[in-house]
Amino acid sequence: MSVTYRLNRLLGTDGNCFDVAIDHGFFNEVSFLPGIEDMTSVVALLAQARPDAIQLAPGNARHLQSIPGSDKPALVLRCDIANVYGKQLPRVLYSQLIEDPTEQALRADASCVVANLFLIPNQPEIHHQCVSNITRLKAECERYSMPLMVEPLVMRANTEAGGYMVDGDLNKIIHIWSYKDINERNAIRAKAVETKVWPPAIADFVTDMESKIVYPAPFSPHFPPGEHGTCYEFRTYTYGAGVVPKVMDIWSKHIGERTKHSPLIFAGYTELGPLNQWIHVWAYKNMGERERLRAQAMKPGVWPPPRPENGAPLRQTSTFAVPAAFSPLK
Repeated sequence: MSVTYRLNRLLGTDGNCFDVAIDHGFFNEVSFLPGIEDMTSVVALLAQARPDAIQLAPGNARHLQSIPGSDKPALVLRCDIANVYGKQLPRVLYSQLIEDPTEQALRADASCVVANLFLIPNQPEIHHQCVSNITRLKAECERYSMPLMVEPLVMRANTEAGGYMVDGDLNKIIHIWSYKDINERNAIRAKAVETKVWPPAIADFVTDMESKIVYPAPFSPHFPPGEHGTCYEFRTYTYGAGVVPKVMDIWSKHIGERTKHSPLIFAGYTELGPLNQWIHVWAYKNMGERERLRAQAMKPGVWPPPRPENGAPLRQTSTFAVPAAFSPLK
């Protein structure tokens, strides 16, 4: 049997795979569970949204595989468990494979298995365990023609970050100001400096600064004040010259269906600063809700919108921000 057969179940017709991971309960961290406590309901909702795959621990695989019919997401089975996510690391760290992982995957009719590859500062033993797990799992997967997914996690030192914190763009303050035009911006900023109400006395703590002048798309909200969610996702797509207007035109035809699932806070393009960037901001109650709603929106023909011809983004970044107590966004 060829591994291609299971890959055909796992991958979309475009050769990509949108895999929604909800195997968080396997790691015994209560902080991972908000939004996914009722796994029966969560899996059923995700299956209706039709992502390519849903990633589950062995004990929860039944919630997906017991759904009748063939038109449902593929199962990606989590095959290892680790204790590296807590705010205080235990005396002994481990990343351990489940017993007979590939046979369990076959019995569950999984299309793929997944294992972690941790890289944690000053913890070479846990990295070695992961490498051993993957090499053992690879041999079993080749024997049974089972696709193997490796999930690399480069994590920050626990003493620095505390808890599950990958190495990302942290300690950043994002402040957003609205102006009628550049002239008004310059006048208001000059007056604030002249009257010494701005900038705040934080220069000793600032290591880098970036300013972007962003113009809203015609269909965009303008960061409306209010309670939209506790988690704001800033997605930035950088394109080649001349592509952003085409992206904006395509989005205008699809954004209405997308916003039925979660609120768009802003969408626009950079005019000064880093150029050719398309920035869109979304609000969610928590990360669990984000996963559910994004999966819901991934229905064929709804989201993501089609790309312009020869218009694939050159770079994509995602930044998650929590509003300050004084922010108009709550």
